[in-house]
Amino acid sequence: MEQSSENSRVSWKDMDVVKTFLENCIQEVSLNGRLGSSLKPDSWNKVKLALETCHRFSIPQKKMKNYYDYLKEKYQAWLPLTKKTGNIYDPTTNTFRMSNSEWDEYIKAHPKAKTLRNSPLPFPDLCTKLFEGSTATGIHGWSPSCTYPRPGVSSASTPIDIDTIDGAKTYLVTKMMKLLKILHPNLHFLLKRKLRERRENSHHLIWKLMRR
Repeated sequence: MEQSSENSRVSWKDMDVVKTFLENCIQEVSLNGRLGSSLKPDSWNKVKLALETCHRFSIPQKKMKNYYDYLKEKYQAWLPLTKKTGNIYDPTTNTFRMSNSEWDEYIKAHPKAKTLRNSPLPFPDLCTKLFEGSTATGIHGWSPSCTYPRPGVSSASTPIDIDTIDGAKTYLVTKMMKLLKILHPNLHFLLKRKLRERRENSHHLIWKLMRR
């Protein structure tokens, strides 16, 4: 990939730069979500700040986005190859055991895989977290190796997703009720009646408050 004209001493060939880039992209997606398939403008600004702070690597957002898309395309070519029959992928060396003729045949059918032939996917675990969509859950769930002060984020506060918690509680209660119905039908009946009475009392209370 082309290096930034703003700093000719550092480029994407530096694996420490790539690692910082991926880690901070993952953190931003975890904290702020995505804009389409990419990062939000404010997130790009924070990734840019991290690269400047950690590596003195100053690069425009457009070139960061281009490199993000390049890695994403590379990952999309890498993933099906790792699942190919014959165990051709060696995770310890991050390489594929394929002959030149096998590469030629595969690239004919999958042109995007050409970038993997001589240049492996950098940091497959980080690329998977970023592009598969399974990122860490909150600022304490992900800690980049290169940290810098994040304006407006307190290290003492942990973001809590109420919707996720409520969904998990509902799922667990539903599973428990189904299990009780099978193992203890009488207890299931009593508990279900109790829940119904509580729900009716709650609705009655709300109705009385609204009447005031």
